Amino acid sequence: MPRYVELRCASCGALVGHVPDVRVAIGSPFQDCPGCGALVSRAPMNEWDFLAVGARARYGFERAAWSLALALLPALLYLVGARLLGRATDPWILGAALALGLFGLGIHPALQGMRSVRRSRRRLADPMYRAKLMQFERSNLARSRRAAL
Repeated sequence: MPRYVELRCASCGALVGHVPDVRVAIGSPFQDCPGCGALVSRAPMNEWDFLAVGARARYGFERAAWSLALALLPALLYLVGARLLGRATDPWILGAALALGLFGLGIHPALQGMRSVRRSRRRLADPMYRAKLMQFERSNLARSRRAAL
């Protein structure tokens, strides 16, 4: 479970929301401040189409790793339970536990990742959102240029 970081508006200092403390996340890279209406950066978030190839691969690998770990969990629990009770393991039950894990638990993180990509592409299809995104990127570029001087 990822930890979350608070977002505060640079203009008025109002609490805007929380973002996960991760390297790569798919979502809108900005959020409107409820106090002053300024655009606040959501640092680890970015749209799927704007992620570099390495970031996309990292996101997919993290999803696949969680899927694999969750898929193996029922079989592992069965093996541990059988050993603790001193019983022999049945290969059919073990296979069923693996299948249950793969199709039941392991598919959920993968579907959640695919849902995030679809939502990102839906947001980017909206011309008003793209205009706001360009405004946000321009303000970030101007802010970084001022900071460099």
